[in-house]
Amino acid sequence: MQQIRLPSDRASASHRQRTADGIPLDDGTWESLLKLAQELKDSLDNGASFAELAKEYSNDDDTRRTEGRLGWYAYLNLPPEFQGVISPETAVGSIIGPLQSQFGLHLVKALEKQEESKISLENHYDEIREFARRRKTDRLIEEWVEQRKKDTYVEIRSINDF
Repeated sequence: MQQIRLPSDRASASHRQRTADGIPLDDGTWESLLKLAQELKDSLDNGASFAELAKEYSNDDDTRRTEGRLGWYAYLNLPPEFQGVISPETAVGSIIGPLQSQFGLHLVKALEKQEESKISLENHYDEIREFARRRKTDRLIEEWVEQRKKDTYVEIRSINDF
């Protein structure tokens, strides 16, 4: 079974973010999968533990290990299939699904939400500095690789040329 990994990148501070639990499901026939997903959703609606169901029913190692916890993600970073169903207005505690994506079927529970905030130098200095450092390092590596390509001569010959 595959686990959809919702980005934990919190750099998009101008959008509301949420943290959620997820149970990806993708074993069996489509009909049996939908039936299982609906049964799990009904159990969750009736108070079953999301963590326990994630550990028991997901066959994705990461999902079982984290008990379905996906972490924070920006709404705009959601897969397109989720954006039409999960929105910034989704109530905390809501259980959404089953949702279909390229990774299978999913049940999602909204745990918390964080209101949008503005990035400021005073409050986010360390994050901004780290972002700038990574960006500069990436640029320098790209320049170094390009220079190595220019400085290196490679001749491709046919095996018959030897």
